[in-house]
Amino acid sequence: MSNDSTNLEGLIDQGYRFAYALTHNSARAEDLLQDAWVSVLRSGGPWSKGYLFAAIRSRFIDDHRRRAESRGLQISGDQKRLEACKADMKQECDENGTLENALKQLDPESRSMLYLAAVENWTTREIAASMGMPRGTVLSRLHRTRMQLRRIIEDLEQ
Repeated sequence: MSNDSTNLEGLIDQGYRFAYALTHNSARAEDLLQDAWVSVLRSGGPWSKGYLFAAIRSRFIDDHRRRAESRGLQISGDQKRLEACKADMKQECDENGTLENALKQLDPESRSMLYLAAVENWTTREIAASMGMPRGTVLSRLHRTRMQLRRIIEDLEQ
């Protein structure tokens, strides 16, 4: 096996982990990775982690917006279903683990920044460049995200 194929496999594995961190669903993560990878290949972009992660993140945000719009239309008319969803979420917390459910409550951009910082060990400068925002903004959002995550976990554990 050549060094290039090893690097490509590693890049795909990292892309899958990032997609899974955003979606918390293996099938959606695979679809997201595939869509992003096809986009990278079609555009002739570099085979780099930053470029792939940016493609994954943008496709996730687009998909998330589409799903939120369709869910909003379905739930807004039926308040009882909304309350049932909240009750199910509480039950899910007990069965699936507090941290996973807390992460699901974060917005996609915050979850993405936290993943890049905590799991991929990216510096705030790298995250800022990847997301197209100032480093100070990344620092403050990471701090607020960590504080929000702590509050959510405390609420879920009670």
